[in-house]
Amino acid sequence: MTAKAKQTPGPWKMVLKNRLTPTIESKGRYIAKTITYGDVENKENWDIANARLIAAAPELLATLIALVDHAQEQEANFDNQRGQTEIDAGIKAAEKAIGKKWMNIKREDI
Repeated sequence: MTAKAKQTPGPWKMVLKNRLTPTIESKGRYIAKTITYGDVENKENWDIANARLIAAAPELLATLIALVDHAQEQEANFDNQRGQTEIDAGIKAAEKAIGKKWMNIKREDI
């Protein structure tokens, strides 16, 4: 049985409400909003940039999983440790993102 990812399914999008507070939504459902606190110039720009990055998370994770899958299939072709180090880093990043072994999660479930 294949596990399903536990986050709100993608795609996510950034929605700029009242030109001040960007939110991240999926199919009309609120996921999050970004607010920059502290003494920072151009807080609105930071909020928008952060919201865009968060909104891209499902696609970024799906792409990471696909790349790691492909790299593992090509592992026999690596002639040095660098390739394996990058595969291991991708696996750790994917596991950190979803909080468990990701190998049983299908891209379409993200």
